[in-house]
Formats: sequence, structure tokens, C-alpha cells
Amino acid sequence: MRLFIQCCNNNCGRRIYLNIVAPTRDNLARRIGHDFEIRCPHCRNYSAHTVNDVFAEAGDSSVLGGAIVGGLIGLIGGPLGVLAGGALGGAVGANADEQERSRVRIFNKGVD
Repeated sequence: MRLFIQCCNNNCGRRIYLNIVAPTRDNLARRIGHDFEIRCPHCRNYSAHTVNDVFAEAGDSSVLGGAIVGGLIGLIGGPLGVLAGGALGGAVGANADEQERSRVRIFNKGVD
């Protein structure tokens, strides 16, 4: 899960990704404070924000990586092992993706 804010500069408006991990906005506020200032790496302008300006998005998908790892492990079992390992790895990756989407929904809950 990646946390980001939108740059307040009307000419920029790009996402600024935060280099911090927090499961909720309350946890984020405890770590960095409720109000903070940040400099946009794109337009170089400083802007003031609150934790309510922070949103979460899911990171990269885990399905493909899980399928590849499972397939490599399955190589030991021959062609059927590759298929079974790839399917199992894909299922594990899909489960990780759903957990990630759930964490994103929990973080973003309650802010319009």
C-alpha cells in the first residue's frame, strides 16, 4: 500500500508519494503529526496538508510474482508440478492482493 497526497499547485496537481507506512490516518497522525508541510518533487512548491489529505492506493499486483515463484518451486515436480505450483502461487498472490485492497479501503474510509 502506498500513501500519497495531491500537489496543491494548480499547474502541477501530481501525486506526491510519502515514504512512510501507516495502516490508518490516526496512526499516520501519531507518527508525523496531524498537520505537515511537504515539498512537491515535481514543481518544487511547498504546501501545507493534514492527514485527511492523504490517501492510499494498492501497490503492484502479487498474482504474477506468486505464480512465477510457485511455478519455479513446481519445477521439482516436473510439468504437473509447474502447473500446480503456478496455480497455487497465483492463488496466494491473489489473496495478498485482496488483503492489500482491504487495507486501502480501511485507510481511505471516512474521507470524502
